[in-house]
Amino acid sequence: MVGVIYAAVAYRSPRRRAVFVAASILVPIVANWLRAYMIVMLGHLSNNRLAVGVDHIIYGWVFFGVVMLLLFWVGSFWQDTDGAHSKESVVSTASAVPAVSAPRRAFFTASIAAIVAAGIWSPLDATVSQRVAIRSPVIPQITAAGNWVPSGDEIANWVPRYSGYATNFSQTYTNGNRRVGLYVAYYRGQQKGRELITSGNVLTRPDDWSWKQTSTGTDRIDWNGRATTVERARLSGRDTRLEVLQLFWVAGRVTWNPYVAKALQAIATFQGSGDDAALIVMYAPANGTIDAAREGLHSFTADMSPAIERALAAARESGQ
Repeated sequence: MVGVIYAAVAYRSPRRRAVFVAASILVPIVANWLRAYMIVMLGHLSNNRLAVGVDHIIYGWVFFGVVMLLLFWVGSFWQDTDGAHSKESVVSTASAVPAVSAPRRAFFTASIAAIVAAGIWSPLDATVSQRVAIRSPVIPQITAAGNWVPSGDEIANWVPRYSGYATNFSQTYTNGNRRVGLYVAYYRGQQKGRELITSGNVLTRPDDWSWKQTSTGTDRIDWNGRATTVERARLSGRDTRLEVLQLFWVAGRVTWNPYVAKALQAIATFQGSGDDAALIVMYAPANGTIDAAREGLHSFTADMSPAIERALAAARESGQ
């Protein structure tokens, strides 16, 4: 943002403006790598006496200021000169004043706009967050549907490595010789450390030697009467292999794409509908053939998805 303002004020050539804006994007990224490395090394070499807590923030801001100052200093060597001044021998004082004051007015206007935007963001965010329900949701028992009935047997000693949820639900269902596990993690009042979509929430973690994810992809299932794409994964444990299907439920809609889920959550929050969202994971043992496990999962989603949707809708209403 600061680089765009500087380019608009300092240059007249569109090419130079574009080059400086590009530099304003690339240089801070590289500089941030150096900043992170220096902070880690400061903490390491000082036995965590420096670059921790408030020092971390202060060093970051100081480094940011130095980088931007150097960027502007280098950019000043390529400032445009007014061609009209070099070609015309006489320039009236009246015509010169607007040429000098216009960039200053533009800079002043842009600065005020930036300050106003920063000033209204906090109260706007507080207003939106006020409308989000913070009471704990309750997931009702997801009853049998089709020929699927709840079972007390455990398919595997595995659960998705998701944290920060408000409540969760786990149940095994059987249909003849088919077995499918259902896991639901429900989120409400999301903030840092309690978010559904984050890099720390995964099916398996790299340091987990009990379970490894061996493949991933997508699949098509019948979900609540509609053909829906889901994320598919295969997990390998010491004694069991699992075929896994994963969906995100956000404000009554399902998607396998985490970016779409984030967008749906932002829209729902801004509309005052809350930030309720859930992870839906279904898994089946794949010790026999993969096709048999997939068939079981497809049958389960076709029969049980309406009941799952009703339970999530009830959880959303609870505590509102």
